[in-house]
Amino acid sequence: MDEIRRPLVYGLAVAAGTVIGLVFIGGSSVEVGLMGAAGAFVVMFGLRVFK
Repeated sequence: MDEIRRPLVYGLAVAAGTVIGLVFIGGSSVEVGLMGAAGAFVVMFGLRVFK
C-alpha cells in the first residue's frame, strides 16, 4: 500500500501548491488553477510511480 500512498501524497501536495500559486498568488481564475493542479498531480504521480 505504501507503493501507491506515497505517490498520492506527493501528487496531492504538488496539486495543492499549484492551486495556491496560480489562484491566490498569481491571480488566475479557479478553473485555471484546477486544470494546473490536475496536470501537476498527474505528472508528479507518474514520476513517483515510474521512477
